[in-house]
Formats: sequence, structure tokens, C-alpha cells
Amino acid sequence: KETFSTPRILFNAKVEWMKRKTLFSARMDGSDRRRIIPEAAFEGRGLIGSHTPKRSPDNRYIALSMDTTEHGFTRELWDTKTQQFILMSKGYGHAHFNWTKDSENVIFYASGKHYNYHVPTKALTERPIIYSNGLYLLPDGKTFLADKKNKYWLHDFNGDVIEKVDLGFNTQFTMQYLKVSPFGDYISFLSEGLGYPKYYWVNLSDPSKRITKPFKTGGYFFSDKKNKVLSPASRDSTELLGNGRPYPDYYFIELDLITKQEREILLKESNIWDMGTIYVFGVFNIKDEQ
Repeated sequence: KETFSTPRILFNAKVEWMKRKTLFSARMDGSDRRRIIPEAAFEGRGLIGSHTPKRSPDNRYIALSMDTTEHGFTRELWDTKTQQFILMSKGYGHAHFNWTKDSENVIFYASGKHYNYHVPTKALTERPIIYSNGLYLLPDGKTFLADKKNKYWLHDFNGDVIEKVDLGFNTQFTMQYLKVSPFGDYISFLSEGLGYPKYYWVNLSDPSKRITKPFKTGGYFFSDKKNKVLSPASRDSTELLGNGRPYPDYYFIELDLITKQEREILLKESNIWDMGTIYVFGVFNIKDEQ
């Protein structure tokens, strides 16, 4: 059973006795690793790994895109209390899940349409569509940020345009893997279309302020602390396996977006259950501004 006394990372991984990847969570230092969805629950279904799962603010539900034998591609909730999947809708394409602050509504795309699923009543209603390469409900709970390839637009909750923000990139430029910080103060993305790819962090209060870093394997994700991002990394340990080979030591590199300073955070329980490399989707359970 998970504990929620501190911020946690949501990630997927495979352990030695399981045939497939599933979702786990852990504290920010990698300790207290807990499996969220048991392997048996995936009978006849599998996670679509390229779609980012989204946890509800109350931590009970996780919105997921699934590939199922019964319904094809679906949007589902995993209920951590009942330990069951809840079918929200069928549909293909990227989902880009968003939750309202009260954990009662999941907003997502499916098959070229935009929907709201009301969890208490299980009612699915179509919303006015906001066309985007990715849609993000900001922490105010009222404003959407829409990825428009090389710029972003801000929309109100009903979909009307508030502001169109041009970042000054030309038409060959594409923002890949855009993310919004938990505090709504930065966006991050990987550049494509203009030379060697770079990571960008753009300050939403002043989009002219931006930080860049060269591409690196593993990428970055936003931390539970303001103005900080984390990047997974590994190196050979000084400890050896029985065959004489070293263990891999896994750690995060923390980058301060203000000072540009970096520091290492060694991950605990790195080799538990022969888990090895983890893929981090993001951070949740951030209660207060850090």
C-alpha cells in the first residue's frame, strides 16, 4: 500500500517475476517503492507506454490509455481503492489527460474529440475541442495551455482563446515532449527541426527568459521543488556481482534553473527486485509550494 506523507514519483518498470511493465511510485529519493497495479489486472489489456498516465489530485485514481482485447484502444481509470479498472471511453490518438482540482473530472482526447468524464456519476460528455499537440490544465484549474507546434495558446476552461504566445521559432521548429511544471511557472520541451536537438525551459511569466541544455539520453522531468528539474543517470558501482561485474548505481542529476548549478541525488533501492532502469512520468502528491 502506498504512503502519501511526501511527494512521490510515478514511473513504470519491470521486476524480475513479472512478464510486463506496470506502474510504481516511490519517494523522491527512490525509496519506499510500491507497485500500484498488480500484473493480474492486465489480463487482456496493456498500457500504452507513450501516453502519460495522470494521477488524480486525491491520489485515488490514475487515468490511463490502454490497448485491450475486448474494446481495442480505451481510456480507463485505475481505482487504487477497489483495485479495479473503470472504462471511461473507447478511442485512439493521444489522450493528454487532465484532472480538475476536486478529482471529480478527467478531461481527455479520444478519436479526434474532447471529453469530460465525471467520476462520481460515470457520465461522459463531449467538450468544445481545443486543437493542440498537447493540452495542459494549469494549477489555477481554469486555464489550459495548448501546444501549437512552435508556440502555445492559453484558453479558458470552456475553450475560448485568452492569449496566443509566439516564441519566435520558425515553421520548421517543433516542440517535442512538452511538459508543464507542477507549479505552472515553466514549460519544457525538446527541440526538433533546427540542428542538433536541445532541451528548453521557458518561463511562462516572461517567455523571453529561457534556459537550454544539449540533448541527453533519459531527458528531464520537473522536480517537486520550484525552479528545479531532474534527469535520470547511472554509472558502474564499486560493488561487484557474483560474476565479477559491477552493479549499476542509479541517480538523479538535479539542475537548478536559476543558478544553473547541478548536484547528484543517489537513488535508494536501485536494484531491488532486479528492477533496474525506471521510466519516470512525473511527480505527484505535491501539497505545498516547495
